[in-house]
Amino acid sequence: MPLISVIIPTYNRYRILPRCIQSILDQSYKDFEIIIINDGSTDKTSHFLSSTKEKRIRSINLPKNFGGNYARNIGIRESRGKFLAFCDDDDMWMAEKIEQQIDMIQTQNIDLCYTGVNSYTNENKFIRYTFHRPRYYNLHKAIMDDNFIGTTSSVVLKKSMVTCINGFDPSLPALQDWDLYIKLIKTNCRVLGIDIPLVKYFVVDEKRSISCNVYKFKTATRLLCNKFRNDPYINLLNRRMKIIFLKRILKSRQFLFDSIRYYFKKSYVTDSN
Repeated sequence: MPLISVIIPTYNRYRILPRCIQSILDQSYKDFEIIIINDGSTDKTSHFLSSTKEKRIRSINLPKNFGGNYARNIGIRESRGKFLAFCDDDDMWMAEKIEQQIDMIQTQNIDLCYTGVNSYTNENKFIRYTFHRPRYYNLHKAIMDDNFIGTTSSVVLKKSMVTCINGFDPSLPALQDWDLYIKLIKTNCRVLGIDIPLVKYFVVDEKRSISCNVYKFKTATRLLCNKFRNDPYINLLNRRMKIIFLKRILKSRQFLFDSIRYYFKKSYVTDSN
């Protein structure tokens, strides 16, 4: 049985999926399986996956697009490893990523290890390096104040920790990684990060990424804050969501316009009722 199960949800990314897979196959640490969840793709993804001869790859084809959270949960259910890792289909890993994380998990006796991330444009132009440390010694307080762990593509963690909280929440249209980390840390998950860029995160269109769907963001914010409304640090989460929203407005004119339309529509519906 493999020690690590690497889960890749994919949807209509036939052209860039091989890049992601190859970066995992090139890992210096070899005791892993790759589970690819084809989330209802309508391009050539199914054909590509059926033609692969790599024995460490297992693929699951879903009949329609259910979303990343649902797909990841399928991967978790089908995984055989003691540890889980996630990689988005447009991201890549540095060759020593898994090796360094497994070493830290085993030597430091932790449950979850995350890493630094280098962001690039789709033309492979470097944008920034990102690594966050918790703002507070109390990790519960820290994760309610800020998603310091970041993208799931950087994470390796014990499968038992994920299954005991039932994995990802499929009802969330966004912020699903943050929700997962809050639930994990509330169950005393031990977390440490490696301040090294071991993930390549590709931003196809940074302005479009910043101005992600306002409705999805606001809906996810409402659901997340409501889910943890009785948490002693809920005020920190509410404040952080407002800060993120304001930052996105300042960074993206499109997000500002979409926000105005969102609130105008919301106000119109309220007045009509």
